[in-house]
Amino acid sequence: MFRLLISGEYSIAMPSLLHDVIEEKEKGSPVDFVKSAAPVISAQQLGIYGKAPHINGAKLFAEWMIAPEGQLAVSAVGREVSRKGIKSKASIEYAWGSNVKPIPSVNKTYSEDPRKWLDTYVKPVWEN
Repeated sequence: MFRLLISGEYSIAMPSLLHDVIEEKEKGSPVDFVKSAAPVISAQQLGIYGKAPHINGAKLFAEWMIAPEGQLAVSAVGREVSRKGIKSKASIEYAWGSNVKPIPSVNKTYSEDPRKWLDTYVKPVWEN
């Protein structure tokens, strides 16, 4: 849908990811986002498959991703970082200003019992 917006086929695309809009604006595409209300945010996650063939390598990668070096790499490709103190052009503060109060989107069922939520809602594609 966002690609069709960029090409002029659509007039509006919702939802769109902030980092995609910012990247396209920098390229000169005629696209922008509307700051009509505080942004809705959700938690960012990094998962490791429990049966990964190289589980220790996956753990090392996860540790690197949350370290300052990994977060700088995330920022370098135009994505929003999760670590405080590291600037990102795709951050809410960059787009809305430093005084914005984002609206958190919280999955209450997941927060109460993550294992039960995962067992209930996360299935391999072949179990559809």
